[in-house]
Amino acid sequence: MKRYIYTKRLKDFTQSSTISIPQDPRIITAKEQSHINNLPFFDHSLTDSKIPKEKQHYLSEKLPAVKTIFGIDPINPAFINHKIPKNQPIPFRKLSEVQKKNRLSVTDLATKSWCELRLSYDLYSDFGQFKSRHLVSGTSFHQSLEDNLYGINKEWLKFNDDFKLDKWSKKGSVENLILDWSDCVIKLISLFKFGHAREISCHGFIEYEKNESVLISGIIDHLSWKSKKELITPDFQNTISYKKFDLFDDIFKLNSDIGQIIEQLEITVPQRLNGRYDLLVADVKTRSTFNIPQQTSVLKATKLQLMYYKKFLTQLGKSPSKTYESLLTNAKRKNIDIDEPLDPLYLASLLIKSPLFMSDMRRLRDGKKLAFEQFDLQTSNSQYNLSELGDVVPNDNSYNEMFREFFTLWERPFTLRYLALRLSQLYHIIGSLVSEKLLVEYYCKGLNFSNVLFDFDTDELQKNNIDTMMFWFGKRDIEPIYPNMKNILTYCKYCDYRSLCSWKDKSEKLCGELGNELSKIME
Repeated sequence: MKRYIYTKRLKDFTQSSTISIPQDPRIITAKEQSHINNLPFFDHSLTDSKIPKEKQHYLSEKLPAVKTIFGIDPINPAFINHKIPKNQPIPFRKLSEVQKKNRLSVTDLATKSWCELRLSYDLYSDFGQFKSRHLVSGTSFHQSLEDNLYGINKEWLKFNDDFKLDKWSKKGSVENLILDWSDCVIKLISLFKFGHAREISCHGFIEYEKNESVLISGIIDHLSWKSKKELITPDFQNTISYKKFDLFDDIFKLNSDIGQIIEQLEITVPQRLNGRYDLLVADVKTRSTFNIPQQTSVLKATKLQLMYYKKFLTQLGKSPSKTYESLLTNAKRKNIDIDEPLDPLYLASLLIKSPLFMSDMRRLRDGKKLAFEQFDLQTSNSQYNLSELGDVVPNDNSYNEMFREFFTLWERPFTLRYLALRLSQLYHIIGSLVSEKLLVEYYCKGLNFSNVLFDFDTDELQKNNIDTMMFWFGKRDIEPIYPNMKNILTYCKYCDYRSLCSWKDKSEKLCGELGNELSKIME
């Protein structure tokens, strides 16, 4: 604080020639005392920047709701209490209630990325985070990166539109999870074709009590193969490039059968990549200016997020049989029936999206084994009859010709079990090759203007596990930002709750008292 006050005084001295410097610089004049008292962190009337009408309406409903839920501060009734009321559920139960899901996301594990009190107010308000223009544009940019790599399958979109297949996007449906997992299979295979992949699903479980764990889901923004030499180059993070990757071209030229491709990758990946290449896990952050965040908590949260992704990928890669069961547990935790056969029309849509699955569908149709014991031994009582699909898809439709061989009674239905099998094999291929280095990619206006490379830290991750689980499962109180002037100016200035937050009010008063004490000491 001394440094800030001294800098402020120097600035004032350079701007006004009417202030005289006293003989003893330790003595604060009356005018200087006035300047100290009027510093922003002692000012309770920070002016709001112009707030859009949509945000004003959002705040007009959210703030009263939060005040009703948390109640007034017992010391200062003009402000909201900063402790979760005893009549409210623990944070995890509240999140499950609001989002209709019994799990956490990787981003949920960084409760202190900004301010844990703000996160708690938002959570219990039922309003969630306001979707700002920057937030929407960030989502759009991630989609554009994905589309640039994989292209847009217009034929698949048209088929879905023609047959009104809207369950693909229905959260919590078996169709939505099948689309997610099938996309992940396709993308992990493309990782060996293009050298990098985007928007890859992963998951893990964290124990919060003995024999009790919570499912954690995440989506990795970017995976890429990098040579070990490249990763230790001093200026690597300033010269990141994505060159043509052709180490496995021979496999893709010879095969269109997903089973044979995976079998060949299992043999050749250790030979061609081990000791030479690492799989680099990266997170893409969009910025409104060409600057990386200055807040330590934001930077730490991003690093933790990447460390969880690395940890999960490594765990998923250890044993195909255990990962197969883990994926099925994942689905069960989402209350999805792992043995529910996929609607035939949706299966047709999936084959249009990626003919890569065609050979395996023939195996399922004919009841052939897929050389994976846990899957092959599983029997099904469900009839999977696609003979009526020929009546749904017109004879003059090109799709009728494409799928005609499947218009029959299948020996085995297409379910999530099949995708769990192929995903577990692919995770196993890449799991041991995940780099100890992690990368944050910063973009502004479509340009990658900065990158931060750092090392995985097991101790830091474990420390966060304990802390964040204690918060979500009600084992500790909310821990707001540390009450100092820098945090007030950084975190509170534009917070939705700045006019009602009792923690901010107490922190400002504390800083004011410290300022007065400092001035008395220096008199």
